[in-house]
Amino acid sequence: MARILFGWELGANRGHIERLLPMAKRLLDQGHEVALALQQIDCAGLDRDPRIALWQAPVWPRLLINNMQDGSRRVATMGDILAQLGLDRPGCLAAMVSGWDSHFAAFKPDVVVADYAPALLTAARGRVPTISVGDCFSCPPYQLERFPNLTGTANAYDEDALLDTVDADLESVGRAPLEGLPALFAADHVMVGNFAELDPYRALRVGHYCAPSIKLPLADGSGGGDEIFVYGYNRIGADSPIWAGLAATRRTVRIHMGDPARAHLAAFKQLGYIYEPKPVPFPLIAGRSCIAVSCGGNGFTSACLVAGLPQLMMPLDLEKMMTARAVDALGFGKMLGFGGITADQVTQAVNALAEDVALAKRLRIAAPDFKNRMTVSMTDRVIDCITQRIG
Repeated sequence: MARILFGWELGANRGHIERLLPMAKRLLDQGHEVALALQQIDCAGLDRDPRIALWQAPVWPRLLINNMQDGSRRVATMGDILAQLGLDRPGCLAAMVSGWDSHFAAFKPDVVVADYAPALLTAARGRVPTISVGDCFSCPPYQLERFPNLTGTANAYDEDALLDTVDADLESVGRAPLEGLPALFAADHVMVGNFAELDPYRALRVGHYCAPSIKLPLADGSGGGDEIFVYGYNRIGADSPIWAGLAATRRTVRIHMGDPARAHLAAFKQLGYIYEPKPVPFPLIAGRSCIAVSCGGNGFTSACLVAGLPQLMMPLDLEKMMTARAVDALGFGKMLGFGGITADQVTQAVNALAEDVALAKRLRIAAPDFKNRMTVSMTDRVIDCITQRIG
């Protein structure tokens, strides 16, 4: 039997742990030893299988609340994002790699599975077989010389200077230099869980897609409800005009938000929302909703496409903006820019989407195709890959 180390470094939503836990449980049932090294160690939950070793992953320095990112720079590439997290600081990558080296020394993995974990992939390269898993944004094509610009605006950081810093860090810990910054994401196998239409790197992608990581069971695509379902994000302040704009639609608003502040709960109560403290099974969302509102996370957005549910997306970062733009361009929803948003804009957008008969028809026609593409499970692909590697 083998030892498999799962590592997660970047990204803030539950999609990462929802992706990794089914793989870990399957491997445990096959008799393998499994460890999870997580950015957010509590995400494994109270129902985590006690056989899974749980470790804290090395943390990128500017993820820490007391060492925040430079919000004055508008990121345009994955390189910009990594620089915002600390890659521009001499010694950052060297420390991250050394941290993962300590995990390797303690656990001695036979295979590493990395979820949005470029430092883990860099530490394991040439030493431990690697599988990179994630959605399209967190698995940028690593064969390129430079990260593609996703916005058309100037890069926030000089990528050549970043590469020089990275190579100096790698030399300090006995690693070879990189041919280009995207090689931070290089892996022996890459599993991208996405619908191709949502992939900003689609034209550059090598290989096939797996199904998005959507928690089962899936909705049937019939829809037909009259509520607004909101997948809330606690980075949106309790005094945001978004909440008043939703209430002004005069429709039933049901919301789930992870770790809300007291001010959020008070605002939801005052506005007459139905607050759901636990995640809502998606068939219930699809069955009683006429529209879904979110920040544009890949998993939730993909589930809405499978269900044929119109979406209003208000993205807070580059990753979600790419997803929201793609859905808007497909004619399956609408993106509203978060900056300067007004309550009236939200009210008008929700009502327009809910009453758009042509949109509803397009989604009903498209939903079966999206659902048919859910058959190639990422969990199955990863388990097969590991079995072949250690068999």
